[in-house]
Amino acid sequence: MNPWLLTAAVLLLAILPCGWVCLRGRLMERFAALQMAQLLSVIVLILLAEGYGRENYFDLAIILAILSFASALVYIRFLERWL
Repeated sequence: MNPWLLTAAVLLLAILPCGWVCLRGRLMERFAALQMAQLLSVIVLILLAEGYGRENYFDLAIILAILSFASALVYIRFLERWL
């Protein structure tokens, strides 16, 4: 196991507290945890791409980053009636 994959495994464990906050937090805390989990997922995909030497994972990370931005806008638009 190289350092890239080890770092990716540690960051995957860092997503667990984000999931807990998404389940139990208040509305804006859930949104912040969701955004943090999406950011960590993009970073994990980049680390996996480097660790395995596969360029396809870089493309997947870019697509996930773009979609997470778009989903944040949709999510906030949906929740603006309660904010």
